[in-house]
Amino acid sequence: VSVQTSMRGEVWLVIVLILLTGSWTLRVDAAKRAAPRKRELLAEHGPVSESTEESGLLLPTVTAATLYEKSRQWHQEGARIKGTGLRPVLGYVTPWHPAGYEFSVLFRAKLTHVSPVWYQLRRAKVDSSKEWVLVGGHEYNETWINSVRQPGGMQESCVAVEEVAEASCSATNAEVTTRVVPRVVVEVDEAQDHLDLVQSPEAAIEAIVKEVESRDYDGIVLEVWMTWAFMNGISNDAFRAAAFAFIQRLSSSLRALQPSGTGGSRQLILAVPPVVPSAPSRPRIDPAHMDQLAAFVDAWSVMTYDYSVGSGPQPNAPLPWLESNIALLQKEMSKSRPDQTLMGLNFYGYDYGQRVPAAITADAYLQILSKHQPTLEWREEHGEHSFQYSVGNKQHTVYFPSPLSIQQRLKMFGENGFGVSIWELGQGLERWFDLL
Repeated sequence: VSVQTSMRGEVWLVIVLILLTGSWTLRVDAAKRAAPRKRELLAEHGPVSESTEESGLLLPTVTAATLYEKSRQWHQEGARIKGTGLRPVLGYVTPWHPAGYEFSVLFRAKLTHVSPVWYQLRRAKVDSSKEWVLVGGHEYNETWINSVRQPGGMQESCVAVEEVAEASCSATNAEVTTRVVPRVVVEVDEAQDHLDLVQSPEAAIEAIVKEVESRDYDGIVLEVWMTWAFMNGISNDAFRAAAFAFIQRLSSSLRALQPSGTGGSRQLILAVPPVVPSAPSRPRIDPAHMDQLAAFVDAWSVMTYDYSVGSGPQPNAPLPWLESNIALLQKEMSKSRPDQTLMGLNFYGYDYGQRVPAAITADAYLQILSKHQPTLEWREEHGEHSFQYSVGNKQHTVYFPSPLSIQQRLKMFGENGFGVSIWELGQGLERWFDLL
């Protein structure tokens, strides 16, 4: 009896194993049938006759395949036409993303200003004292600067009418000659150094002005306000008064120089935090301070991006946040012109898959699209695309600019009379320049 019972048990065990194996096989087969089939994607690069509107890239339902295959194209006439009127468009270029140098030349008709991120203002010990030194001049590239300044395009009205006179086109070309305004970031850690800078600025100003004149730059972008805000300098009446006096002296010294090679006075642009920060603990700039300095600052490069840094997966610059910044600027500024304010536009995104989100640029983005071919989701409330993909058992969420998200922001800025500052050109894709 015990043998028969054992045999029956073995038989039932075999039957159960067969049923389980069959069930698992069916589930695997069903999963394979349900999973979208990935096809080989082929990216096309270069000028094409198809416009961005015709390409399908501006659809909320744009696919990973369309983005991968068409984002490195640009309209064959687009590089020659400045489509944003006379609104300022500033594009930053960094040595660590060299594609920006190529884009700034190819699409120079779209850009009123280009800012190579070259210079750092530091303090160096000389004997027993400290001196201000400007470093970064080794990055200077005269050939590239001359190429950027070459008239590269025409206003849309000039190319749209066949019978327009050649002289008119030439005059319009001259209007869109791009200005080169390298960024100078103040790199000192001690609060005392910042206090010395604003209280005794002569040597620092001399170093900057001398470099601008010798290199024939059209001015500079100065980045220091964010640091002053973090160290509570702007909230201190005495420090703020000295800092504003420093800015006024620097601006006056630049304007006192002979006109640059492009024919205009040397400009001072300040890189500043937004007026409405993404969190109460983050720095902001008071519109009243912008008004106070309006006569000395040619433009404000406002950092309206990185909304989600330090938190979970969120959009990079949600539309409601941008709208709140624009609304406050319009409400509280009376002396600054709208076109003095260049609203920040990010050409990069974030991949949320690790404890700290990873910043990603165009190359990494395209690799993810090609390998995983995810389904993109248009988030209407934020005006941004996002998608998810998995590596092993780890799920990633990616927010990265799309042609539609860029178009909506440019439309918003333009309708309110504001300019644009792009961080940074080399992180983006060719198709995006068709939208400028």
